[in-house]
Amino acid sequence: MKLSLIFIFVFYCFSVYSQDINYAHQVMKQLCSPEFHGRGYVEKGDKIASEYISEQLKKWNVKQINNSYFQPFRISVNTFPKTIFASIDTTRLNLGEDFMIISNSGPCNGTYNLVRLTNENLKTLKTQDLSKSFIVIDTSTILNKTKETLDSIFLIRKSNSLHARGIIDVIDGKRLMQSMSQNFKNYTVIQVKKNKISIDSKTIKLKFRNKFQKNYETQNVVGIIDGQSDSIIVFGAHYDHLGQMGKYTYFPGANDNASGVSMLLNLAEYYSLLNTKPKYTIAFCFFSAEELGILGSEYFVNHPLFELSKIKLMLNLDMVGTGENGITVVDGTIFKKEFNLLDTINKQKNYLTEIKARGESANSDHYYFYSKGVKSLFIYAMGDYSEYHNIYDKEESVNLYGFENIIRLITDFVNQL
Repeated sequence: MKLSLIFIFVFYCFSVYSQDINYAHQVMKQLCSPEFHGRGYVEKGDKIASEYISEQLKKWNVKQINNSYFQPFRISVNTFPKTIFASIDTTRLNLGEDFMIISNSGPCNGTYNLVRLTNENLKTLKTQDLSKSFIVIDTSTILNKTKETLDSIFLIRKSNSLHARGIIDVIDGKRLMQSMSQNFKNYTVIQVKKNKISIDSKTIKLKFRNKFQKNYETQNVVGIIDGQSDSIIVFGAHYDHLGQMGKYTYFPGANDNASGVSMLLNLAEYYSLLNTKPKYTIAFCFFSAEELGILGSEYFVNHPLFELSKIKLMLNLDMVGTGENGITVVDGTIFKKEFNLLDTINKQKNYLTEIKARGESANSDHYYFYSKGVKSLFIYAMGDYSEYHNIYDKEESVNLYGFENIIRLITDFVNQL
C-alpha cells in the first residue's frame, strides 16, 4: 500500500513537471510562429502577441487592473513591410541569410555601382561624387588599421560622411543581426555576407521601401494576483521582438524573449494554483517596445498602474531559455542582501551550476524601476546558445535546460523574502 502511494505521488510530481515544460514550449512555439510576425510592428505582431498573453492571464485567473490587461502608449518606429529585393551583379540575395537592411535605412530603388574602400582611396574618395554608388566596407582587407583609418571608417559607417547613396558592411563568419530604430535616414545601409560579394563585384540592385510609423499605438500587458498584503512583487519580461522584414522574413525571438514571457506565464500558473493567497501581491508586467529602447517599462514607471512605493522587489526575466552554466543577476552587486538570499537558496537546493552577480546596467526592463528607487534584479540564463537578434532564434533550438529550476529558485526566493 505504501509503495503504491509513493508511486502515485512520484507520478503526480512528474506529471506536473512535464506539464509545466510542455506549457513552456507551447507558449514559446505560439509566440515564435509566423502568425505573430516576430512580435513587432508589421502586421500588428505586437497586438497579436498581447492578445495571446492576455488570454493566458485570464486562463490563470490573473486579475485585470482598471478593467483591462492593456496599458496603451505610442511610439515611433521604422519598418519594412513590403517586398524587398537585392542582388549583387546577377546573384539574388536572400534576406536575413545573405543580407540585412539596417533598421534606420531609408528607401532605395535602383542599380548602383560598387566602390570598395581601401587604404589607397580612403582620402581620394572624399573628392568624388558617390551619390549613385554604394561604398563597400570590408575591414578584413584594410591592412593599415591606424587609429585615423579606423576613425574614418567609423564615420563613414555611422554618418555616411562620403555622401554615398548607401553603404555595404561586409560581414564574415557571423550571423547577420538586426535591431530596431525610432527614426530613419536618407541613405541605405545593408550588411552582406562576405561569401556573397567579391572584389570583382560591380553593382548592387536594391528595391524596397520603409514605412515610418510616427504615432503607432502599442501596449504593455499587466495583470495582478492579490496577496495577503499590499506589498507587491513585480515579475517583468518584454514580449516584443524585431518583427517582420519584407513579406516573408521574420525574427522569431525565442530566447529573446519568448522564454521570459513563458516563464512569467508559468509563474502566473504557479501562484494562481496556490491553496492560499501568496504573502505578497504578485504583479505580472509584459512590456512592449523593449527592443526600441526599453520604452514600455519607461512608460510604465512614469504612468504606474499601482504605487511604485509598494513594490518590494521587481524581478525582470530576459533570455532565460538556457541555463547550463547557471544565471547572471544584474544589480546583484547593488542589492547584496537579495542576491545573497538567492545564492544561499541555490547552494542549499543545488538548482543551478552558478549564480553570478553583476552591477547596474541599462540593458533591460528592470532599469527604469531601479532608476525610480525600486529594488530591481534582472536575471538572464547562461549557456552555449548564441542565436541573438537574427532569424535563427527559433523555439525548437532553445533547450530550456534550467527553466524549471530557475522557477523553483524564484518561488523559493519570494517565499523567503
